[in-house]
Amino acid sequence: MSMLRLQTVKKKEQRFLQFGKEWVLNEQGMIYPHILLILVLIMAASVSIADSFVSKWKTADYVTDYYELRIVELMAVRNVVAQSEPAPFFLETNIGTTRVTISEAVQNERRVRIETTHQDGVFWAVYHLHSEDGSILKRTEYY
Repeated sequence: MSMLRLQTVKKKEQRFLQFGKEWVLNEQGMIYPHILLILVLIMAASVSIADSFVSKWKTADYVTDYYELRIVELMAVRNVVAQSEPAPFFLETNIGTTRVTISEAVQNERRVRIETTHQDGVFWAVYHLHSEDGSILKRTEYY
């Protein structure tokens, strides 16, 4: 008796999850056009959602890489500004190797060239620093 009840419950669940044939098929067994339209809309929505998720993920990844490079640059500039007579140095981080070269001060302006070698390639930036107070006058970046 209990087995019979279980089978009845399963049949009711199946009918609940399935559309009735009268909603999907006409008398000749052809699919109604509105059902095809609904299926196309569902597929388009799923593709759009997947595309937006991938775009958001890639953008977050690119922004993270960008700001990690800027933080490494600013760490190098901070080290240069902290020294009274700065000398070229290397900086090892989890991103890669950063090499800092410093030119002689000309008209109270010192050029600091920062070259970061990381997994995606090489990135260069040049900071123009005021020799006396260490403020950043200009920044130029190269890829």
